[in-house]
Amino acid sequence: MPEAARARRSLRSAETPDGLPLYRYRDLLEHLATPDRQVINFAGQHIEKITTPTPVQARAFDLLGSPVPARLT
Repeated sequence: MPEAARARRSLRSAETPDGLPLYRYRDLLEHLATPDRQVINFAGQHIEKITTPTPVQARAFDLLGSPVPARLT
């Protein structure tokens, strides 16, 4: 097996001490960009919210000392 393929397989199975998957930098940035705005229309009310962050996203914001965004601009 080529070295690069072996390294990718090893990274996919790697975890942090608290059980979260490890990401390469670019992959982590892509993952952090996945929250989405949801628009809910119910009984004449218009409600906007963002999707619930994944454990990885929540931990990344925690490590940054920043709250998970409540709104997407």
